[in-house]
Formats: sequence, C-alpha cells, structure tokens
Amino acid sequence: PLPPEHPTPVVAALRPPAGHGRHVASTIMDTAPLPPACSYLETVGNTPMVKLDRCVPAASKQATILCKLEMQNPGGSLKDRIALNMIEEAEARGDITPGKTTIIDFTSGNTGIGYAMVAAAKGYKCIVIMPKVRPMLERYLICRQFGAEVHLFNPSLGAPGALKYVKDQLAANPHYWWPNQLGNPDNPAVHERTTGPEIWKQAGGAVDYFIHGIGTGGCVAGVGKYLKSVNPKCRVTAHAHTRTHRSATPLSGL
Repeated sequence: PLPPEHPTPVVAALRPPAGHGRHVASTIMDTAPLPPACSYLETVGNTPMVKLDRCVPAASKQATILCKLEMQNPGGSLKDRIALNMIEEAEARGDITPGKTTIIDFTSGNTGIGYAMVAAAKGYKCIVIMPKVRPMLERYLICRQFGAEVHLFNPSLGAPGALKYVKDQLAANPHYWWPNQLGNPDNPAVHERTTGPEIWKQAGGAVDYFIHGIGTGGCVAGVGKYLKSVNPKCRVTAHAHTRTHRSATPLSGL
C-alpha cells in the first residue's frame, strides 16, 4: 500500500542569474516548524525518511520504497541510538558514574564513534577497540577527536581476540564498564521503542516489508518486533555478510 500523499509542494520562482532569460524553479516541501535548540544528545533519532524514485528499477515502480536516513544522527549512524541507550540505561541502574567509569568495548567503528560521542557529552573516559585495518583510519580519527582512546588489535585474531582483550582489561581495572553491544538487551530495546515507531509513523502506517543490513542484529530485531506488533503480516528481512559473526540478538520469529 502507498503512504498518504505528501503535502502539496510550494514552488518558489527564483530570480534568474544575469544573462539568463528563464526562471529556475526550486521545490520546497511545506514542513513543520524547526525544533527549538536542544542538547547535543537530544539530536539522536527522529531521522528523516525519503522516497526513492529515479534509482528504482522500472519493474519495481509499483512499490513505494522508503529509506531511513540514519546517517543523519550526530555521530553519523544508527549506532548512536544504541550507544546512548545502553549508557543511559546503565546510569539508571547505577552501574556507571561520569568521571569515575571508563567505557570499553570492541567495534568495527560506528558503535565506537557513538560511545566516544556520548562519553564526551556525559563526562566518561572511553576506550574503543578496533582491528588495525587501513579502511578504518577515518573511524579511529573520529573517536580520538571525541576524546576516546583507540586500541588497535591484529585483525587476524578476530572477535575472540578482541573479546579476550576486553575481558583482560576489565579484570585489571574495576572501574571499567563493558556495554557488550552484541549481547546487551538495551540494544534492540531502543530500536523497538524509537526507530520502529518512527518508521511506522513516517510511512503513514503502511509498512509491508522491512529490510535491513545487520551488524549486531539489534536494529532488525527491535524494529521488526515493533512493526509486527502493529502489522503482523509485515515481512522482516535481515541481510548479513556471507562471512560474519553470529548475531547475539535473537532473530527467530521475524
């Protein structure tokens, strides 16, 4: 089913540059008023959704294909949501304290950026553990710009090697805290509470399929659970690399 029609566009005629005899039309959507100023972390979530058009094959034009622009989160990915939620839930339980606790976890990069960003905003020290591979150089730099330490390990050791390093650090440092993004239920919970409802609302309450490329599995599990609660016939598809770790987030039933 198609979502409700978008509001009628407002077309503004712009003054043409000197020497041009025609107007340049600019389509500006009639949007809601801009939100008031807020804290940095309050900008996480409520990302825009766009309808794909020209890039959609002709055979698929009968479907409405929408994309959620999670790169519009302040740290550049949907991982900002889980980093913020895991840390704030741990605060609420009394597990961690700003100025005292050091956050440590291993990541391919995006969750590490989220950790570093939230830690900087809340006053935590942060250690991000990543494999030493050149394509991740930009992620190292971003984490360090937020004030985090970046510890690199030999990628041939894989996730078991990174996990051993984390556990060794935890054993030696009682004030270190491990969010454990791969096994933390606060990961899928934030997607069930925020990302899923955002998608349903932005799509006008008409979502028949949800397709997501997975890392930890938290997003597809949380969003999928919410979408199936409002539309039991919604099909949820998780796309993974051909060679990847097994997700610690239960996906059965989706």
